[in-house]
Amino acid sequence: TPCPVCGGCDHDERHQGHTAEELVELAATAPEWGANKPDTPEASRPLTQLGNAERFVDAYGDFLIWVPQWGWRRFDGKRWQRCEDEEVEHQAKSVARGIYREASEEPDQDRRTKIVAWAKTSETVGQISAMVHLAKGDLLQRATSFDRHLTLFNVSNGTIDLATQKIRPHDPADFLTKMSSVEFDPEATCPRWIAFLRRIFRTDPVI
Repeated sequence: TPCPVCGGCDHDERHQGHTAEELVELAATAPEWGANKPDTPEASRPLTQLGNAERFVDAYGDFLIWVPQWGWRRFDGKRWQRCEDEEVEHQAKSVARGIYREASEEPDQDRRTKIVAWAKTSETVGQISAMVHLAKGDLLQRATSFDRHLTLFNVSNGTIDLATQKIRPHDPADFLTKMSSVEFDPEATCPRWIAFLRRIFRTDPVI
């Protein structure tokens, strides 16, 4: 029976222990790539360590960055937080498994066989480490980029621009690491604060 992933081979020899059923499952469960729009389609990335680093950036470049002074940082949807090396390694494993998806979608049998072989090679410790290491340069961000906007105040339901007094969605491009746990309510009132101001400035209500 032809291999459903590479088109026909000796599974034990070519896939080094993976059965045809396992390869189909790996391809089916491989993650979809991230929202980044790379110049080169994922399927045409080279079957090299650098190619795997590019795959990593394609998949996770929107919410993972490398800060030399701090290490890895991850955008959690609201702010940038510390990301442990083990978390990044886990993401890299997903990228390696995703190469099986490339193989399943490759129409050329010879190319498909090469992709499957590279997918297997990419699952090793050395290749995972190389992928993460080579991706750092493409995801580089300096510590001075963070928390430098003095008029932005991050809250749980968005980011308030104190200059305009308007709230907008959280944006990773703001590079904020801090956040207040409160929710901004544009309809909220502050009677005690207003009463205090009236008492202090009662001789000059314009102020």
